[in-house]
Amino acid sequence: ASSGKKIWQFPGVHVDAAPLAIKSRVFFAVGYGQPSIYCLDADSGGKRWQVEVNYPAWGPPAYEFTNARSGLMADGKLYAGIGNGTFVKSADDPAGEVLCLNADSGNILWRYSAQDSVNTTIAIADGRAYFGSRDGFLYCMDANSGELVWKFHVGEPVLSSPSIVGNRVYFGANDGMVYCLETSKGQQVWSFDVGGVTFLMDIGGGVISSPTISNGKVYVGSSKLTFYCFEAECK
Repeated sequence: ASSGKKIWQFPGVHVDAAPLAIKSRVFFAVGYGQPSIYCLDADSGGKRWQVEVNYPAWGPPAYEFTNARSGLMADGKLYAGIGNGTFVKSADDPAGEVLCLNADSGNILWRYSAQDSVNTTIAIADGRAYFGSRDGFLYCMDANSGELVWKFHVGEPVLSSPSIVGNRVYFGANDGMVYCLETSKGQQVWSFDVGGVTFLMDIGGGVISSPTISNGKVYVGSSKLTFYCFEAECK
């Protein structure tokens, strides 16, 4: 990082999503060619494992230490969303899944099927996994078992990765709304209509930007050429 000198490179993969670096490993997802989830050694670039998956993977993977005190890779879980739709449109025969993998071995621990592509990052908090899908729902799963806890119906694709602070989850959707839900049962706390007009791309959505929360404020962009800041607890 200080000099820009290349240390290693890993050829032959088309990677669109941000990689995830945890301790001595780098994880990333591949959507083109053979869809896969990869784990590389961060020092050498050597492949530790590759898991081929059923559908393209467009979103960055997420990581959870299952035993925070140990900090061992063997205790970690990796979560990834996959699907045959893109950020632009659904497939003719839409399908999607969320995978939970053992971060050390790549073994799939559980999978959950959605009705359309899962393009968002999976947000992990307090033993639960949150994600949106092109099928028009925001999902809350038990992160250990993969069982559904609740889902919130939007009716339009959810391409915005959710953010969790305390007992609130924030996300945007293609209906042009920014939502705040409480995490226990998925009940809506507030929403704000930023408008669903898209000027730059024909992707049919108002909020693809993923919210960032800091100091009691929610920051999120929209495709209506406007950037917003909200009070996190406003009604």
